Amino acid sequence: MAYPILLGLLFFFKIQPFFITAPYFFIVLLLLSINIGKKDNLIFKKSNSLNIILTLILFGISVLNYSTIRYSLVILFSFYVMIFHLFIIVLSKNSVCIDEKVVFKFFICYLLLSVPFLFLDQGHMEIGNRFVGFTASPTTFSGILVVIFILVDATLKPFSRTRLMLLFIVLLLVYLSKTRLVLLFLIAYPFLVFFIKKKAMSLGLVFLAVFTTLFFVYGLYGLVIERFPELITLRYEDARDASFGLRYQMYKVVELDFYSGTIWEMLFGKGNEYSRLLIIDEIGKDFFPHNDFIRIINDWGIVGASVFFIFLYRISTKNITGLLVSLLYLILWYSNMIFNLFLISILLIASFQLVSKENLEFNRS
Repeated sequence: MAYPILLGLLFFFKIQPFFITAPYFFIVLLLLSINIGKKDNLIFKKSNSLNIILTLILFGISVLNYSTIRYSLVILFSFYVMIFHLFIIVLSKNSVCIDEKVVFKFFICYLLLSVPFLFLDQGHMEIGNRFVGFTASPTTFSGILVVIFILVDATLKPFSRTRLMLLFIVLLLVYLSKTRLVLLFLIAYPFLVFFIKKKAMSLGLVFLAVFTTLFFVYGLYGLVIERFPELITLRYEDARDASFGLRYQMYKVVELDFYSGTIWEMLFGKGNEYSRLLIIDEIGKDFFPHNDFIRIINDWGIVGASVFFIFLYRISTKNITGLLVSLLYLILWYSNMIFNLFLISILLIASFQLVSKENLEFNRS
């Protein structure tokens, strides 16, 4: 929880936030490992053994695709996921809860820190006047904001005034950030929760439906433009989506590169951050692929991408809160946030029901 606040401090003093990410989570990783090492004996449940195997494979594939120390954050990510997953199993045995008051206070603190930046020039992007909050990125700001809101919302009564007020505030801030897919998710969020609670759809089916839609969304984008043109004019007054035009070009570059690879490369990948470097060579700037679905397939291969997908499916379908966080996480794959260590941490915590006892009944419904 301290990480987003640290991002705000760095941004305020005009220090690039990414300089702190790897060292910060490396220290957290060491602390997690030390805590696991203090345990006298480790008990593995059969239900968790497959997940441990999957994380071991992910770590192996990331090491196999090692390129340079500059792009070793991917290895840190895979090892962090494995250790954090093991830590939660050992620590909680799926029964330990965190204090919902702590999460709520953090959420309020996040909102209060956001307000001053509404009036500061550095809180907005020069192009498009998008609100970046205090994280230097509109997608990072809105992604963290909404994922914490999901945790808080799980503890609130369905039709309480507090819930409606917080939803409105979050909607307003996400709208100002002009992160369109996150805004769509937030609009659909109350209806999604309602239908899942009424058992109209299973958790696994919802995850598969959203994952499949996002995976093939570039082919569906033409229909979106035709039916919902206001999504374009939200950021571009001339109704010409310059952002998607560039994104689609980068997507095709990575896709064609994947098909040009050898059988081994298609199965096990071309290297950590290979697609990112490919875009740098093609465009001349470090824009990232802006599509982590094709990026992870090209970098980790079909095997690596499939293992990661199966792992996400297994941890995301344990309860409603974990599922909702995972759906937002998938959406943020279009904003280069697949290897975001904060988001994956929250997803793991939510998936193992480390919430208040009152919320356990909500998650089981």
